[in-house]
Amino acid sequence: ASMLTGRMSSAVRAYDNAYDIAEVEVAEGEAVRWVFEGQNEHDVVAQDASFVSDLMRQGSFTHVFDQAGSYEYDCSIHAEMKGVVNVTAD
Repeated sequence: ASMLTGRMSSAVRAYDNAYDIAEVEVAEGEAVRWVFEGQNEHDVVAQDASFVSDLMRQGSFTHVFDQAGSYEYDCSIHAEMKGVVNVTAD
């Protein structure tokens, strides 16, 4: 069972070599779940280091966003993979 307190609101696919959807908007307290699909390993690394996933080919990573703001992230080994999570105040 999941221990997440946030409401699940968005899923982002991480595959070779892009994020789909690259720009996501959620409210404070909501979560984004990245689902890894592809032949190559990918990860999700926030520019401000507020969230960092492991490198993986399959599985998922979820982060709950508690503060409003814009959180840019990328894949540590594929510079062309970029995304942003925009968190709005409740």
